[in-house]
Amino acid sequence: MFSMNDFLKSQDIKRQLQQLTNSAPHRASRFTPARILRTRVWVESILRDNHICRRQLQSLFFGEERESTGTVLRWLKGKQTVTESTVKNFNNTQSNNLNVFQFPIFQLLEPNLKKTELFALIKQYQKSTSLGYLWSFPHTEQFPLNEYANYIICSPEDSDALFQLGGVHGFLGVLMLVRLAEITKDSTKHFLLMQDAYRAFPAFCRNKYFKKRWIEFFKLLQGIHYRVYTSALTIAPRIEIIQKQINAKHHPTIRHKWPRSSTNFRFIEPEKPFELASLPSRSCTSKTALFKYETQFF
Repeated sequence: MFSMNDFLKSQDIKRQLQQLTNSAPHRASRFTPARILRTRVWVESILRDNHICRRQLQSLFFGEERESTGTVLRWLKGKQTVTESTVKNFNNTQSNNLNVFQFPIFQLLEPNLKKTELFALIKQYQKSTSLGYLWSFPHTEQFPLNEYANYIICSPEDSDALFQLGGVHGFLGVLMLVRLAEITKDSTKHFLLMQDAYRAFPAFCRNKYFKKRWIEFFKLLQGIHYRVYTSALTIAPRIEIIQKQINAKHHPTIRHKWPRSSTNFRFIEPEKPFELASLPSRSCTSKTALFKYETQFF
């Protein structure tokens, strides 16, 4: 008769075999929504930049004489993810889209981002100056810096300056701060930074490589948002405003490019793509209690 002890032994043997082969854990770790999205964005960037179709890309990868394996189609459908070694090999021979694949936004959108990984990313995009540490983003062909924002000084925690910087870099910086607040369990700061993350998100999605997949980026951003209880309760994104700003002909984020009011000549800020929950009249007590309640959810 097959006893419970026999069952437990068989399960233990199965786990040991998986550890020896490394098959199950390795495959599971690669197949996440952020990695699926990264694969899709990378493939679509090659199709776009080289003006080729899926079948032509399949031929470039595997040769015209070889029978089609349907790999490129599986990448686009999200049924398979591409490895970095494959991307690098292809980049050396046919393409120049490694920057798209390696752009750290995909790493930042992984729910289980490690503290050491986040600190390494922040260090990569900050530099020491006479004014202290400041954000410093590279200007590349795929991800150019806003030419009107050269004068902006982005101090390490100035999320509004990062929002005004705009483009992919402004959102990247704000998202680093959001993940830092999550990891350090600072729910008050997370609540404030998530608002600027939603403000910066449309400008990020206006980039030609990310615009088509903006709804998938939005869902991943929501997943990061909802990891902190108080932010999830108090901030609600307005997807119709986000979509309007992504598709608008112009969406200036830097202040001196905003229109001015005809009555008081103040700058008119772009419409906020989020709304805040109304808390009870005893707001101070209620908010304090809410943020204290947060700690048990980490």
